[in-house]
Amino acid sequence: MSSGSGLFSFQLKTKNVSEIEKFCESLKYFQIAVSWGGYESLIFPVCAYIEREEAAELPINLLRISVGLEDADTLIEDLKCGLDRIELAV
Repeated sequence: MSSGSGLFSFQLKTKNVSEIEKFCESLKYFQIAVSWGGYESLIFPVCAYIEREEAAELPINLLRISVGLEDADTLIEDLKCGLDRIELAV
């Protein structure tokens, strides 16, 4: 491998699980999944896979993305549209 991968993480400026779910569910080109072995773009929201007791200890607003074979501009626009649909705490 001679260059970087298509796997990265970021945090939303909200810890409201409903808003995080709304963001992930509004995406058209990213599937919610935990496997990075496919060719499609995937998103993994930490809050969807933790127990309530663990929530205080973990960054529940963390999202991991695996970029698939879709066009980069299409994926960027999809993420922008998803962010426009939620209320972010500042």
